[in-house]
Amino acid sequence: MTTRELERQSVVRERALSIPEGAPVELRTSGRRRVSGELLATEDEAVRLYHNAGGTYVESVWLFDEINSIRRLDRPRFPRLGFAGRLLALVLSLTLCLPAAELDLRAKALQIPIGAPILLKTTASQTLRGHLKAVSDGGITMQLVQNNSISERTIPFAETKSLKQTNKRMHPGYVVLLTFGVLWLFGAITAAFINS
Repeated sequence: MTTRELERQSVVRERALSIPEGAPVELRTSGRRRVSGELLATEDEAVRLYHNAGGTYVESVWLFDEINSIRRLDRPRFPRLGFAGRLLALVLSLTLCLPAAELDLRAKALQIPIGAPILLKTTASQTLRGHLKAVSDGGITMQLVQNNSISERTIPFAETKSLKQTNKRMHPGYVVLLTFGVLWLFGAITAAFINS
């Protein structure tokens, strides 16, 4: 017998000795057979089991070198993971369902080129439109046009709710689809006038 087989046999023996007599158990044999029944006794080299064999209940003896594993059937397999496991599965599934977290505002502001038109919403529900002037550790400096006067204002990141660039160019694919749509509409209207 190899060392690994001896260790497995020792683990199976310890587990069998920890199960009280009369408890429902399941044996998994080295031939991949599963035998379920009531544990009658655990001896030094074998386990006595009362189980159903073809419609009749018989008492049988299984040597530890024939058994791969033994487990109780009257207890859940992972008793400590009952509620905690379900809670962990729920938390993990919810985190996978959430949208990817946006970059923090400073990183987002650094990605916008200086001078680009931006739309900024503050935590006080104020919407500001202007041009990005500078990004510092403390906040965003933007140029605002209000009442025909240009002013600069620095808004701290703590007071900033959201920030986005307003005049991004359209995606080339969108431009192509829009062009074909307009041409198709023009052709349909022209065909309607010609046929009428």
